[in-house]
Amino acid sequence: MTQATETRHDACRRPLYRMITDTFRAPRLLGVACLGLMIMLFSALPTVARDHPASDKADTPSLIDVIARYQADHRDLRSFYFIPMDPQRWDRLTDYYQRVLDELDGLRFDQLEREEQIDYLLLQNHARRQLAQISHAATRYQTLQGFIPFGPDVIALERARWAMEDVNAQQAAATLDALKSQVKEARKQIEQAYKDRNAAERNAPEADDAEAEETPESAESDQGAESEPPTETAGLQEPAPEADPQWHVLTDPVQTRRAASAVRSLQRALRSWYSFHAEYRPDFTWWAREPYDALLKEMNDYTNFLDRKVTDYGKKMAAASDNDLEPEDDPATLIGDPIGREALLDELRFEMIPYTPEELLAIGEQQMAWCLNEMNRASAELGYDDWHDALEHVKNNHVEPGLQDDLVARQAQGAIDFVDEHELVTVPPLCRETWRLKMLTEQGQKTLPFAAYGGQDMLVAYPTIGMNHDKKLMSMRGNNVHFTRIVTPHELIPGHHLQGFASDRFKLHRRMFSTPFYGEGWALHWEMTFWNLGYQRSPEDRIGMLFWRMHRAARIVVSLKFHLGDMTPTEMVTYLEQQVGHEHEGAMSEVRRYIGDDYGPLYQCAYMIGGLQLTALYQDVVTNSGAMTTREFHDAVLEQNAIPMEMVRAALTDEPLTPDWQPQKHIR
Repeated sequence: MTQATETRHDACRRPLYRMITDTFRAPRLLGVACLGLMIMLFSALPTVARDHPASDKADTPSLIDVIARYQADHRDLRSFYFIPMDPQRWDRLTDYYQRVLDELDGLRFDQLEREEQIDYLLLQNHARRQLAQISHAATRYQTLQGFIPFGPDVIALERARWAMEDVNAQQAAATLDALKSQVKEARKQIEQAYKDRNAAERNAPEADDAEAEETPESAESDQGAESEPPTETAGLQEPAPEADPQWHVLTDPVQTRRAASAVRSLQRALRSWYSFHAEYRPDFTWWAREPYDALLKEMNDYTNFLDRKVTDYGKKMAAASDNDLEPEDDPATLIGDPIGREALLDELRFEMIPYTPEELLAIGEQQMAWCLNEMNRASAELGYDDWHDALEHVKNNHVEPGLQDDLVARQAQGAIDFVDEHELVTVPPLCRETWRLKMLTEQGQKTLPFAAYGGQDMLVAYPTIGMNHDKKLMSMRGNNVHFTRIVTPHELIPGHHLQGFASDRFKLHRRMFSTPFYGEGWALHWEMTFWNLGYQRSPEDRIGMLFWRMHRAARIVVSLKFHLGDMTPTEMVTYLEQQVGHEHEGAMSEVRRYIGDDYGPLYQCAYMIGGLQLTALYQDVVTNSGAMTTREFHDAVLEQNAIPMEMVRAALTDEPLTPDWQPQKHIR
């Protein structure tokens, strides 16, 4: 790797960033810097709510220390009260976060320094968000009572262990045996709900009797026969008079999926309780091992049953879609968990995004229109009337198997040289040194079909030997030379690798306030910046860059419409294929990730929206006012850590702040 080009900007007016990057050249300064940092961090010991003894210090406590203690309390409480559906967890956390807010209310906001005012607002927002999420979780689990009536008894066992109550081995065995019966009864009720639902379908005037009949393949239960999963429109029909009124809840695939997750959480609690006593108490093991094993097996069978009902539902929807795809390739088999408009509004408020879902959809559509216009221009330069044809031309320019890592390495160095040439941001030597490539497995490419970044590694997707022929071709085409050229700086430098490097070194107390609108917005901002500076060398490169920009605009559309209930997973896949030009396998992988449990509901729209927020701030601070150079601006952004973009704006501008501050609209 080449060393950073020394320029006049090495005397950047942001001394903290320069001081830390310089320590990589002068190791002796590191000891001095660390000593100073330790003195700062331990010079004051404030309180956080009433979980800590009062400090002797009479003046306003340092917000850095307040947040440090809050982080520790937040971590310990959530780790100790680890059962998601435990009312004691909800009550204890609610009490804690409310007392944190009360303490913040007692501070003199106008006496805080600017940086502390930002920290105040970040902490206030985080605590409020935790309260909202607890309320949402409590409401959600209350709807699952029909699936887990045995939940309170399992939770009570683990609570008793926390309280260090003595255990009667014989009574514990009886409790376990009774719980096994409760689990079996819960499963029977779900089975009956499916039978009631099928009865409702058969009795509905518009029902197709041929489709409603049971089939031998779907028949299974402890006694023998079990009916088919519901049809997609069954939820709109009235139940038969004799049907259980709860069948529409107990057979909903989303609820069933949630229930399976809840049972697994209860199993973890049960294992925690049993493992504490087993073997250590010989009498306990003598009495409890057999009923414990039987109960655990019954719970495993129950979760497998619930998982199977969700899978069966997806397969039935796939069969109804009338295509020749294998189930794993059919989007109809994808089952997500849309949260609804009100929950989206809550999430947007806590992400400090002052827009409604509908306003964000309009932004996504506007970005799609801009991309389409540019795509048509680039396609015409290549002699194509249809941009889809031009995209096919670009996709077929890929390297041979085994050469993708070499391509990415050369592209990474080219991007670093581009950053240096245009003096865009400070890239410390250690940051340049400490990254590498890692090839994604076939399984990994099911949710990461292109690339990703994690812990110094850029994860690179390309065909593996175990893929079938079609999937190999799709992976090669989806990771062609021109697509990959802008993906590489997005993931490495100046994108996620530089960003992560800085977040590990500046304002560490803010890391718990991280948001994808900063995390992904930073990387997307660089794609826009590179475009504006002419990083694209040819019409093919422009199409490659535009593909990803269209992709990020499409993410806004499909993810928000999914959570609003306006788009199904099948429609999401089709949109990505037709409106963006994704390969089917890539579109499936994308949607599988969008609707899964590993990402928040706003994560997908955070790329484009966060990038537009940061670009708007750049225009205000650099382009319009000239208050900073390009390098100074990006260095200053990195110093703030991964906080909401509106808080980055507050740090870089003179915008007035108050305890009831609200973000403003800046995207244009």
